Amino acid sequence: MKKHILKDFSPVLLTIFMLVFGLGQTNVFAGTLTETLKKLFNQDISDFTQKFKLDNFEFMPLRYVSVKGDAAKFRALNWMNDGTATGIKDMTFEGDLGNGDHLSFQGHVISGDNDFDANLNLVKGNGNYVTLDYGNFRKWYDVYGGFYTNFGGQSISKLPLDPALDIGHFFFEAGSNVESEPGIALSYRRDTKEGTKSRLTWGDVVEGVTRKINPAWQDVSTAIDAIEIKGNVNVAGFNVKGKQKAEFYSGRTMREDNDSTEYVRTTQEPRSKQLVSSLRADRWMMNDKTYVSFGYQFQNSKSDMLETILAFDSTTGLPTGSSHNGVVDGWASRDSHSWVEHFATNLTPDLNFSTKLKQEIIASTGFGFRQGFLSGSNKADVTENQITRTGESLSLNYTGWSKTSLYTDWDFQQTRSWNSKAALGTSYTEYLDTNPESTGVMGIRYVFNNKVNMTSNVRLKSDRNTYDIYQNNDNAVSISRIRTKSDEWNNRLVWKPTKWFQNSFRVQLADTVYQVQSTPVVTPQRDWIKSNANSRVYTYDISVQPLDEWMFNVGASLNQFKVSTPASQTAVSGGGVPVYVADVYTLLLSTSYAPKENLSFYSSAQYSTTNDFDSHGWVGMPYGVNSEAYDITLGARWSPKKDLTLEPHYGYYSYKANPGDLFATDGYGNYSAHVVWLDTKFTW
Repeated sequence: MKKHILKDFSPVLLTIFMLVFGLGQTNVFAGTLTETLKKLFNQDISDFTQKFKLDNFEFMPLRYVSVKGDAAKFRALNWMNDGTATGIKDMTFEGDLGNGDHLSFQGHVISGDNDFDANLNLVKGNGNYVTLDYGNFRKWYDVYGGFYTNFGGQSISKLPLDPALDIGHFFFEAGSNVESEPGIALSYRRDTKEGTKSRLTWGDVVEGVTRKINPAWQDVSTAIDAIEIKGNVNVAGFNVKGKQKAEFYSGRTMREDNDSTEYVRTTQEPRSKQLVSSLRADRWMMNDKTYVSFGYQFQNSKSDMLETILAFDSTTGLPTGSSHNGVVDGWASRDSHSWVEHFATNLTPDLNFSTKLKQEIIASTGFGFRQGFLSGSNKADVTENQITRTGESLSLNYTGWSKTSLYTDWDFQQTRSWNSKAALGTSYTEYLDTNPESTGVMGIRYVFNNKVNMTSNVRLKSDRNTYDIYQNNDNAVSISRIRTKSDEWNNRLVWKPTKWFQNSFRVQLADTVYQVQSTPVVTPQRDWIKSNANSRVYTYDISVQPLDEWMFNVGASLNQFKVSTPASQTAVSGGGVPVYVADVYTLLLSTSYAPKENLSFYSSAQYSTTNDFDSHGWVGMPYGVNSEAYDITLGARWSPKKDLTLEPHYGYYSYKANPGDLFATDGYGNYSAHVVWLDTKFTW
């Protein structure tokens, strides 16, 4: 009963808060905004140019990218389109409109990459403002699936299309003084995604054995619309902020999962709406040495989705009688209440203390029904979940010792999650998941002298899940406990023996242990099953400046990663799985030379090689390729005039998969690319 009272009462409280403290200011602001816009558009061109200053204008008259080999792989790795492009890389201007009113603009547009953004900001002299932002950028995706060297006919496959996704946004906000002084603001936001993307749910390829290496793709068309009203007011020395947001999501996605005999087309039409109400109060006290804040948030969401699944024959393209076929209709709802308290203070001039507390209550339900056709099966599921969560954090920072800074941060969280799932007519499962978590960081920075300093920290993390099963007749439920423990150590030593030479060495070590215990329903064996993941990263950097005109930077990095599972404890001849080993080597070099104040030259080079899969000869996994990549750029910066800068650039990019394989072709994604472009920058 208490939960439902809070659910209904919190939006009412916030709405009253907004209306009482913001209605009057909103009417005044609407009038001043209209007046300002009239003044702006009634000005003639000469008056406009006198009041507004174009601070920066960077124009790219031409960029040309020539790719030999796989252009799709080049786009996916570099987020740059091949062919020609032109555009404005950066443009900013600002000016005063009188009476303390100020207008500013910043934007860019690159036509070939479908990348653009524009931001307009109008601030009135009395603190009222309008912000408008609109933009888009394009992301390219990889076109390849997995690689399996033991397949002679189809060791690697490529998508029949070049996936690219346009990610757009629009934002408008009008308000007054919502950051410091009492005020109110109203905003509208729209985020869109249009295009196709690749997926990691690869399909089957069969050559004697089945391996999931066939690439998959998904068509995406989604939109999120959000309306938000927020405001703040000072009450008894506290700055009280409130927010009410309504968010609506809709769209349509379609994906294809292909294998050797059929491809499955899944079409989804998701919809959701979310309402969020929040209140927050904070203040500084005791001569600004102590900070306290309190926050509450209520969130209600409802969602539904219609999904159609249909399988087709890979050869004829006709629908098949597959168990995949069916129409699924599902809905879900979720309510949550969250409280957060924060306290920070300076205990002494050298010791800072901070703590946070969190409480959360979540309740969710869901229902789904599947209507099968063409040999598809019928199914219905009902789920319910109730969660209570508490959390605590503690931070200390001490600088009382000479040349030394000590800090520690600890976070603790306790979660109790009750779950039930009923597959109508077949099975029922009910269990309680108890999940304590802890994360701790301890660090030190020590400055030996003006030539040597060291930074070191240790991070410890523990995560444990215990499933107390009350009822269960589903054999798929097979886990009773999961434990994850990770230890990390980072250390960086910097040595600068002279003013023109500095070098540093960094070590990053991480070990993670995963432990799983089965339920007695599956097997009477209750011993822990353990897996390990180890990461070793070594980085060495050198900076040399022998002369004022010359600068050199060199960096080298080795990243070693290894995963072992219980199956790797058995020999391959006995059915075991080899230990997964991945090694990545990276070498960086950059230099700059400035013979004159208005003339400089610079260059950079990066070489990277991956030796990811040491067991290709094995008859099972892995599914990846080794690779070798070069990125080289050359450029110059010349300012023939005080307000004009010209920057010509040249870049060479190369990628080769399985470089030691004499039979490797462009089918692995190999390419070499030449890129030339010119930047012209005007400053006033």
